[in-house]
Amino acid sequence: MTTKLEELIDTNYRQTITLQQAQLKTLQAQINPHFLYNSFFFLRSMLEDEETEVAAEFAGYLGKYFRYITKADSNLLTLENEYDHAITYLKIQLMRFGQTIRAEVPEIPEALRCKSVPKLFLQPVLENCIEHGMGGSADQARIRISFQIREGSASVVVENSGDGIAPEMLYELQQKLNCSTDDSQTSGLTNVHRRLKLFFGGAGGVELAASDLGGLKVILKIGETET
Repeated sequence: MTTKLEELIDTNYRQTITLQQAQLKTLQAQINPHFLYNSFFFLRSMLEDEETEVAAEFAGYLGKYFRYITKADSNLLTLENEYDHAITYLKIQLMRFGQTIRAEVPEIPEALRCKSVPKLFLQPVLENCIEHGMGGSADQARIRISFQIREGSASVVVENSGDGIAPEMLYELQQKLNCSTDDSQTSGLTNVHRRLKLFFGGAGGVELAASDLGGLKVILKIGETET
């Protein structure tokens, strides 16, 4: 009986790892072609205008971004590594969109720097904020990242500005996440939600709320804090 139980646990563990690796490969294969095209067109434009120093900076960010995306390493990295990649992505977008976006990006709390997290769980959320939440407000668009440590659990929070979000819409979006519906507006968040649930169990996942910036607040639950 003990032997069969150990075999069952081992099989379940292997299946979990295989699923995590498959989901990571799916994310790596889903590099947004428009992001790639637009980045290279932007780089070409800077070179044509002889803005060589800015072009060199942009190319550096772009190279760092794709090195992280395509590197075939472990599915798990530290939050510090993942956050650094997300900020690299954000810097690329800030250079492309100029003064139309303002971002608030704090330092990671020391207690969370070495926390293990699934690779590529944060950048898709930033991408979702820019793609779906930045067009409504007439003012400068805002993105705000923050960290929460409450009652032994940790979260990364990503918010954007907007013209307000109705409670009915918020409820519908959360239901789509919980039901794993691959809607075009939530597909990136759905993937992140599944992976956080798979890795952290009940202590992980994505929760949505209205942001005081006027847009969406995405709460990424990344498990319990280490004691």
